[in-house]
Amino acid sequence: MRIFVDMDGTLAKWNNVEFEQLFEQGYYRNLAPNAALVAEVRGLIRNGDDVYILSAYLTESDYAYQEKLDWLKEHIPELTVDKTILLPYGENKAAYLKEHYSPIAHDDVLIDDYTQNLLKWRDYGGEGIKYLNGINHTRGTWQGVTIGENAPTLTETIQAFRSDSERMNGLLASGDMSFRYQLLDRMRSDCEYFLGNGGGHDKYLWGGDVHSHVYFMRGLWNSFPNGYKPEWITFDDINSYEQRMNTKTIDKGGITSMSRELTLEELQDLLDGRELDPLEPTPESITKATEGADRKSVRDSLESKRNSQHSMQNGKPAGEATVKKDNLDGVISSPSTDSYSR
Repeated sequence: MRIFVDMDGTLAKWNNVEFEQLFEQGYYRNLAPNAALVAEVRGLIRNGDDVYILSAYLTESDYAYQEKLDWLKEHIPELTVDKTILLPYGENKAAYLKEHYSPIAHDDVLIDDYTQNLLKWRDYGGEGIKYLNGINHTRGTWQGVTIGENAPTLTETIQAFRSDSERMNGLLASGDMSFRYQLLDRMRSDCEYFLGNGGGHDKYLWGGDVHSHVYFMRGLWNSFPNGYKPEWITFDDINSYEQRMNTKTIDKGGITSMSRELTLEELQDLLDGRELDPLEPTPESITKATEGADRKSVRDSLESKRNSQHSMQNGKPAGEATVKKDNLDGVISSPSTDSYSR
């Protein structure tokens, strides 16, 4: 597992200055560090993790390249030069790494504050973690894992990624392509159930939660060589599942949708099996509509109803592909008929 970390706006605090100031001597050298993140990165290095710096620099600047190296030498002295990758500003980080160093694997993680870098990294097969620095993430374009303000720490997040990575390596080690097709189909079925009668509960996902589940789906999809990728699900379909499931997450602490409390009418809709309309929250829908209600009994009833619906559908928790091992063509071209039987 390799961990790549951005500098500007991530390790180093971003300064909103005029473009011309970026070329001044001392600009990059004197950037203030995001102390908590820097401390965690240093801890990962000391712990033996394979940490790299992956940052862009202005080639037109006489100072940017060297000042970035000097900044790293001061703030992350444990980092060695061979683990520092500085690329020309404007280059695709994922493409640059693949061309000049090595291909990106499913367990290569990029920590960056810029969504477009993370999306491109993901398209090349890696996983991204967005660093929330207080000025980014205003439009919610990133649906993946985040760290920073009001989010889990880097150390906790890397531990979770490492656990998922080990499970993924186990799935890929067998080399059984038919099994991977069937598992991906089952996981797609889990997504559909999660979005429907499953009501957004993580317990119905093979991966355990939305982020892990989608991580395994991407890893499985990327594991198939060109010409053998399933026609019944695309990489964009998986990304779409992630976005849709993230808008319908019900956490363990209570029932929420789009990070707002559900009204009593919406709770009743869920109890009656009707899907919610995933609209942006409005002042009316964020009010304490549940005040005075026995929320625990409503949640318990909701949970009981979902469990009953789930167990009664074919007597199994998830659809399983039924294509025989020696019939890969059938697995590629069409999913199992019982995947949507719930």
